[in-house]
Amino acid sequence: MSKEPFAGGHSWLVERSRRILQDETLAAAPHAEWGAIAEDCVLARIHEIRPLRGLPRHFHPLTRQQRLVRLRELLTYWTTGCPHVIDEQLFADILARRSPASRKTAR
Repeated sequence: MSKEPFAGGHSWLVERSRRILQDETLAAAPHAEWGAIAEDCVLARIHEIRPLRGLPRHFHPLTRQQRLVRLRELLTYWTTGCPHVIDEQLFADILARRSPASRKTAR
């Protein structure tokens, strides 16, 4: 049994998530800035796992507060030994807002 359950492929995820959750300068950052940094971590994870069947598209968009709560919960799971946890609604929301098509319509 290993003392470091994340040795190998998921160590980057754990370390990055831990930094985002515990960094005092990030904690003092505006919610929008913290959320963008946390979303970047989630996007890196999505890119890594590439959901085979895609993500459901029937979800309603999350509010900013819902998104921040879900980001914090997901990063906490990743830092506490559950690197395979995904939040399909959060993933779908981030991808929908950050896709090139959504940026064109937002202008």
